[in-house]
Amino acid sequence: MSGRVIRLVPFGDEHVEPMGRTLRDPDVLRFTGTPVPTPPDWITTWRTGFAADETRENFAIVQGDEFVGYAVAFGMDREAAEVELGYAVAPWARGHGVAADALRLLSDWALEQGMLRLSLLISVENPASQRVAEKAGYSFEGVLRSLHHRNGDRVDMQSWSLLPGDRA
Repeated sequence: MSGRVIRLVPFGDEHVEPMGRTLRDPDVLRFTGTPVPTPPDWITTWRTGFAADETRENFAIVQGDEFVGYAVAFGMDREAAEVELGYAVAPWARGHGVAADALRLLSDWALEQGMLRLSLLISVENPASQRVAEKAGYSFEGVLRSLHHRNGDRVDMQSWSLLPGDRA
């Protein structure tokens, strides 16, 4: 997988099955808002929700024709020019820089949409994602305690941000 270029593409029917395999990964379940257990129709519900909401976008991360993860933008406030971003990489694609490259692409997309503040919320227990944020040029802002609801849990989350001039 090393050396192959990744792309963000609109999430399509061809991505449902590999995303289903991705969502069985314990780390994806631990660090994303995916419900546990994941209902059989959850991906369809997720896609429908993104399609119907102009404040959200979802993409498949692909290398060649292979699905290697997904990337999302949500809570996009065009008036305030702010958005929260997220990503998850399939277990079979980790360790090759996919997440950092995908976050850079997603960040470029958000900046092209006119966003002036991009944010990430990353679990304090997810050092891999923290390294991704740093590699993609994000600045650590601090810890938000007992913030994120996930499967009935509240956890401490790190706040990271990127502004248009940060990577110049």
